[in-house]
Amino acid sequence: MCRVLSVKHSSYYDWLSRDISAQQINRNHCELLVKAANGETHERYGVERLHAKLTEQGYDISLYMVEASKKHTVSNAVVTSVLKSPRTLTITSLSIQTYWIKSLMLSVLMRRG
Repeated sequence: MCRVLSVKHSSYYDWLSRDISAQQINRNHCELLVKAANGETHERYGVERLHAKLTEQGYDISLYMVEASKKHTVSNAVVTSVLKSPRTLTITSLSIQTYWIKSLMLSVLMRRG
């Protein structure tokens, strides 16, 4: 694999042993906050209003991060008609923590293997 990627063996194994960066952890946390707030508002708030809601709740998150997270969340969402399937999205703090832990575990496993 190192030959195909034109990377030294030591660099590849060093990359495998690295932990998730603090910046990536912060990005994941912000994405979960935006996803939870977006679900609570039934995806009706725009970026500015969602940012104001998160700031009001005491989270220190930039408008840019809210916009990027919302764009990432919306682009990965499956768009369905409201008439075909009722909204049953309920996000609790436990489900947020579970999702966050699973996403961290998945990214660590993907890096290692």
